[in-house]
Amino acid sequence: FDTAFLAVPVDGPKAMHERMQEKLAKRLTGEARRRSAKIDAQADFFYSVVKDLPLKGNMERGVFNCNSITEEQQEQLMVFSICEGCAMPCTEEPFMALYPAACYFNHSCAPNASTESSRSTLLVRAAQPIAAGEEVFVSYLPTALLDRPLAERRDRLQGGRGFECRCRRCLAGPGEGEGAAAATEEDAPPAFERLPKLGSLGAAAAGPKLMTA
Repeated sequence: FDTAFLAVPVDGPKAMHERMQEKLAKRLTGEARRRSAKIDAQADFFYSVVKDLPLKGNMERGVFNCNSITEEQQEQLMVFSICEGCAMPCTEEPFMALYPAACYFNHSCAPNASTESSRSTLLVRAAQPIAAGEEVFVSYLPTALLDRPLAERRDRLQGGRGFECRCRRCLAGPGEGEGAAAATEEDAPPAFERLPKLGSLGAAAAGPKLMTA
C-alpha cells in the first residue's frame, strides 16, 4: 500500500512533469507552509524523501550542478526528472501519480504483480504465485499497452522513463534471442536492502494523510 505525494490529470495544457512541478511549487512556497502544519509536513517529506527518488534514466544528480542556472532552476529540473522517472498511471481514473514507495518496484512487460491505484492511493496485488525471495515486478505501462508490439512498448518506456526495457519478455521477442536473458533485470538478485526503506516510506506516506495529492 502507498499514498500518492502528487497527482495530475493525464491530459493537460503542459507536459505531466511540468504540471507536477508547478503543483508542488504552489504547495510548498509562500506563506502556506507557515500557516499549515500539513503543508509543512509535506515540505519536510519532500526534502527528506521525495528529492532522493530515482531520476529519469537513472541520471546522476550532479548533472544539474551547473553555474549557468540558479539553485531554484536546478531543483526544478530535478523535480522534472523525478516525476518523469517515477510517476505511474492510475488504474481507476485518468491521472498520473507519484507514489514514493511503489516507484522502487522494477518494471516488467510480463509483471507478476498488478497495481490498483487512484490519484490518492496505490495497492500492489500478486498476479500469480510469487515464491519467497522472488522479486516482485509491476508494469510502468498502462495495462492496455502491454498488448502492444515490442518496439512500441520499448519506445514508450524509452521516451517516458529513459530506459530500454530488457525484461525477459522483451529479450525473447523477434530478433532478440533468449540467450541474452542473463542480462535482464528479472535475473538480478532481489534488492533486499531496499525493504526497510520501502517499509519506512510506506509508513510515512500512510501517516495522517500528509502526503495525499
